[in-house]
Formats: sequence, C-alpha cells, structure tokens
Amino acid sequence: RVGEQALVLVYDSLDRTGRVRYQNSLAPDNKAAFDACDGLFTNYWWGAKQLAQSVALAGARRCDVYVGVDCFARNTPYAAG
Repeated sequence: RVGEQALVLVYDSLDRTGRVRYQNSLAPDNKAAFDACDGLFTNYWWGAKQLAQSVALAGARRCDVYVGVDCFARNTPYAAG
C-alpha cells in the first residue's frame, strides 16, 4: 500500500513476466500483481467466461476487480451506448 489516501490498481495486460498480454480478466498470470495492490482493472474485451474467472480467482476480493467497458463496443460481446 502506498498510503491511506492512495489507491493502487494494476491493469490486466501485464503477465507475471512483465510482458504485455491482454487477459481481459483476473487470471493466474496477473494474480500476484492483484494480490500486491488494491485492485485490478480489466481490458474491455471480456466475456462471460472472463468475468466468471475473475470472480472465482478474486474470492472475497471480487469487488476489487474493476471491469473496463468500451463505450463504442468495438469487438465486444456487449452493445454500445
């Protein structure tokens, strides 16, 4: 933790080796980073499978997983708007 007034979030694109690899969820490759910070922000190409995986891996911290949304719904399973 950085301090009482700070919130540190990690983006889901970094894997455990530090490479950029969009995972669109909390996944085994980014779980260590999630465990070391306040939360995780996902990329917006997620689907039902990725959401379920995030909830399962986060456990009691499921509310610390923030889901990205593309307002234009480019290449996404959800509608624009």
